[in-house]
Amino acid sequence: LTSKLKELGLTEALIVCDQPDENLLLSARNLKDIFVCDVLEVNPVSLVGFENVLITAAAVKKLEERLS
Repeated sequence: LTSKLKELGLTEALIVCDQPDENLLLSARNLKDIFVCDVLEVNPVSLVGFENVLITAAAVKKLEERLS
């Protein structure tokens, strides 16, 4: 995760996934300013609170279903 974030040039981000991923949570919990949530937890305040939001394709699909 750290190498991918460095590759993208990100030092802070919200990562939104379609379902809880324990490996992702474990790898992100020790990184400062990197937060992980699933689609059911994401809200407008959390989205605008981060300059960078990474969202998986599956999470986008679930979010579209939830909002339509």
